[in-house]
Amino acid sequence: MQRLLEAQAQTDRLIQAVKSNPDADYTEAAMMLTMNGLLNKVATAEEEWDEMPLDKAGRLIASLSRTKVYKDRVKQDMRKKADIAFQELEADMMKVIKQDEESVRMLKTILTKAKDRMMQDD
Repeated sequence: MQRLLEAQAQTDRLIQAVKSNPDADYTEAAMMLTMNGLLNKVATAEEEWDEMPLDKAGRLIASLSRTKVYKDRVKQDMRKKADIAFQELEADMMKVIKQDEESVRMLKTILTKAKDRMMQDD
């Protein structure tokens, strides 16, 4: 009964989030709720941890490590692609406005701000 009430409370919070942020990415919220449930399961699984074979624990650790490496690689790849896209955008726009020095300066400022925001970690 307690688990049902907790699940209902999480669902209610997700529905509230959807209502208050209609443009948000709910995949991330759903993943966070799922991760929260999994972490709660892990935190209360003392007996299961004690009974887990050492080779299985090793495989789980290796799997988690690969996931972290993959995530870091994807993040780095996205940063490289964003950097290339901004460089190309800047070059294309400079061709259009190259005669107006003030516009060039303003464009560089705008692109730098946009790139900095894009590269920030959430």
